[in-house]
Amino acid sequence: MKPDLVHPKRVFFPNLDGLRFFAFLAVFIQHSNSVWISNIDFYSHVWLRVIKIFLYSAGDGVSFFFVLSGFLITYLIVKEKFESGKINVLYFYIRRCLRIWPLYFLLVFLEYTTLPTVANYLHWDIAKDIRPLYVITFLSNFNFLEIVRHGTVKYSLLGTSWSVAVEEQFYLVLPLLFYFIPQKAYKFIFPVIIIACYAFRIAHAGDNLFLYFHTFCLFGDLAIGGLLGYYAYTSKGFILWLKGLSRAVIAGVYIAGFLWIFYTTQIHHNSVLFTALGRFVNCVFFAFIIAEQCFCENSFFNLANNKFASKWGKYTYGLYLLHIMGIMITSDVAGRLFPGVKMDTFLKDVAFRLVALFLAMLISYVSYEFYEKQFLKLKERFAIIKTNKYTK
Repeated sequence: MKPDLVHPKRVFFPNLDGLRFFAFLAVFIQHSNSVWISNIDFYSHVWLRVIKIFLYSAGDGVSFFFVLSGFLITYLIVKEKFESGKINVLYFYIRRCLRIWPLYFLLVFLEYTTLPTVANYLHWDIAKDIRPLYVITFLSNFNFLEIVRHGTVKYSLLGTSWSVAVEEQFYLVLPLLFYFIPQKAYKFIFPVIIIACYAFRIAHAGDNLFLYFHTFCLFGDLAIGGLLGYYAYTSKGFILWLKGLSRAVIAGVYIAGFLWIFYTTQIHHNSVLFTALGRFVNCVFFAFIIAEQCFCENSFFNLANNKFASKWGKYTYGLYLLHIMGIMITSDVAGRLFPGVKMDTFLKDVAFRLVALFLAMLISYVSYEFYEKQFLKLKERFAIIKTNKYTK
């Protein structure tokens, strides 16, 4: 299911819903690793060790979301500019606010009003160092940088707020760049951001937490996606090249990419340069996956054909923000029903994750259908370029 036109009238890349869902699963697996789970080193069979490695690494779902967001938002901005002759920056901000803010600020409200009461009743050890000013101004990635440096984030509904903050910072800047920079210089926007980002990462390569949370260390992810989005719209030759890629080339890139992620998540690297630049390879691979699913005609699979992943792709924003709630509740209930029991078997480990995932999906479904959807209807009123109703 590929777009029939290089520049479709209505922007909809059907395979991306499935990609969103699998990117969320990677994030979910990483976050569920740290809750009520003991080591599972007793696995003696090779296939069980492989499963363990997958469960405990699962790639970098946050980077994938960054690249995907950069691609979609840039594609829409460039399409608006070239088709209408201008960019309505105000409408862009309104659309972003209507998509991001309602659920985000509902969680902020619950974090500082309801969660303390629930935590007091259930004896949860909640985070007390997530500062409201950072959260409401979408600067919480800087707050989390200090929190993690001096300890760990405890029970909190805002555990993913730092990455939302980075995206919002990017959304604030990107339309202004396309508004003020001359059109002939558009092609330099993303290369400059990428080069500046990785120069900044090299300059701070000795501080892993800084590299993980600081805005200037992360804009490169979004810019790599943005570069793909820019050329996906402006270069017919690039699209024709993607369409003609052989299955052998596609398979080779996928194998190399997954081996790279497997290697980099399992081996400790002392190289400062590798620490600073390794993320670049991940993001280029993620950009290839997006391009392959959107434009290649010789794909081995189309995620749009995976009805389950595609269906749940539209709930991904809620899943991303709310899955921590599912993990928290499952962890508490399991701890009360089975006190002293740890995840010392593979089946217990998987059972915990499945229950937490089911609960997260249920909460996200209710959130989307009865709350978020109302704001998405308003969002369509400010659309310059028409999308399918689930496009980010």
